Amino acid sequence: PNVLELTLPLHRLDRAAMEKAAGVLQPQLSRLPRPWTVLLVGGTSAPDVLDDAAASALAKQALARAKQQAGSLLVVTSPRTGAAAERALARALEDNAHLALWSQVGGNAYLGYLQLGDSFIVTSDSISMTTEALMTGKPVEVYRLPQRLNGLQQVITWLARRGKPVLKELGFNSGLLESRP
Repeated sequence: PNVLELTLPLHRLDRAAMEKAAGVLQPQLSRLPRPWTVLLVGGTSAPDVLDDAAASALAKQALARAKQQAGSLLVVTSPRTGAAAERALARALEDNAHLALWSQVGGNAYLGYLQLGDSFIVTSDSISMTTEALMTGKPVEVYRLPQRLNGLQQVITWLARRGKPVLKELGFNSGLLESRP
């Protein structure tokens, strides 16, 4: 009874810092057609994998979404994205998107993109970036990265597909992985 389960991380957005960062970015972006779809890219975080193939597929799908809306794609990577995934993103996008690669610009652009974006696509590895995008009040989509499951995760996934009765028989409560005392 004295435990509060949080479904999202606790965050606060610094609106003044967002506006300041947006002011720096605005001149660079003003020539791009709107709406601006911002792709927030995390990185490999088990079980999610952002390798070259995943980065390329992500870039192509996000670009197709922005073009479908007759707008522009703005891409921001993070410290976990890694240089190889950044290169794969850049190759797949060619010159069809505005890139703010962590390895080149650091984290200063991130808040500006949160302020300026009209909608967001966020990779599934980062609940923090997803939460921050949601806090803007603008539309947010989560892009499911491919997953590489370890042995235990594969067993749990297999059991979960068979339903709660199988899990209960094995000693798990309500689908949660709690061991019996």
